[in-house]
Amino acid sequence: MNNTTRKPETDSIERYHFACRIAKNRSLLDVACGSGYSTPLFIEAGVCSYDGVDIDENKIAYANYRYSNQSYLTNRVNYHVGNICEFNNGKTFDIITCFGIIEHIKEYKSAIQNLYSLLNYGGVLLISSPNRLITSPHCMSIDDKPSNKFHVQEFTPNELLSILTSSGFSISQEKLFGQHQRRVYSDKFVNKIVQTICRKSKRRNASVVKEVRDKVPEHFIVVATKI
Repeated sequence: MNNTTRKPETDSIERYHFACRIAKNRSLLDVACGSGYSTPLFIEAGVCSYDGVDIDENKIAYANYRYSNQSYLTNRVNYHVGNICEFNNGKTFDIITCFGIIEHIKEYKSAIQNLYSLLNYGGVLLISSPNRLITSPHCMSIDDKPSNKFHVQEFTPNELLSILTSSGFSISQEKLFGQHQRRVYSDKFVNKIVQTICRKSKRRNASVVKEVRDKVPEHFIVVATKI
């Protein structure tokens, strides 16, 4: 069987490494799991169970082919074809990862509400988004078309935090993390120069997920708890 999926990017891998920090002894749902490349990371991190869901049947077929037949994974790994807004396999989870997907979903509020319903009380949602302030600076609101033609909308951290809170999640101020963090200046010309330099000097270390403090992330990750 051929794997037609692209090799995962460093940014995506680092988000999963970040999630692995809290995965031990927990049940986990990986939304938009693709071909399942996060599976061995979470198994090694000690999850008690791993469920992956993706809307692409071919990717799920490859994930099953690649991982489900391995004896040490058989009892802990399951894959499903499903839509983020409607998926429900009768289980609830301690952790849900939702990386690189919410910006592609028009019905993003329904998606977030469904993820809330799939969590155990006290469970954690880890959700990422491009930061519109950096990735689509011409966009003034969620309704404006992002620079990336594959994105339906992009969020600022405050916007996504507000949406999550209105959906019932609890978020402390210390639970915002980011990748490719940089300083942002009021002068657009200076900003353009800084962004050009950052693009030319991108290193793996910049992909590592770190707490957001005095810099602005290109991609941000929110840690939200169901209370």
